[in-house]
Amino acid sequence: MRTFHVSEQGEEITTEISEKGELVCSMYSLLKNEKSFENSQCITNCLICVISEKSFEKLCIQNPNWFQLGLKFLKNDILKKEERIRGFAKLKANERYQKLLTEKPNVIQNVPIIYIASYLGIKPESLSRLRSQQTIS
Repeated sequence: MRTFHVSEQGEEITTEISEKGELVCSMYSLLKNEKSFENSQCITNCLICVISEKSFEKLCIQNPNWFQLGLKFLKNDILKKEERIRGFAKLKANERYQKLLTEKPNVIQNVPIIYIASYLGIKPESLSRLRSQQTIS
């Protein structure tokens, strides 16, 4: 799945690419009880489970394991966002690409290049150049 928002210029900006077993959720939206400004899109076949905040809160009250699960998801979401911010602040495009290859090697086979480029903050043609440099090296 990919998470994206639409810029003021109408361009889709991919902010997250999720793999099998990962939670896709707008924690901001959940915690603020507001409609998310981001969209989620299935790129491959996905199994989707939807739960309301109220239903999740009920489960947390009934069973502490649900509370622990929610806390784990919240921590993971915070860390993912923090790492993404750091990556853009400290890494060059080729380093962000290398990091993506290392952390999510399946993404390259399953996600269209336009979404990967957007996620990395570069144009598709720049990503093509990076990929060709990888095969040459």
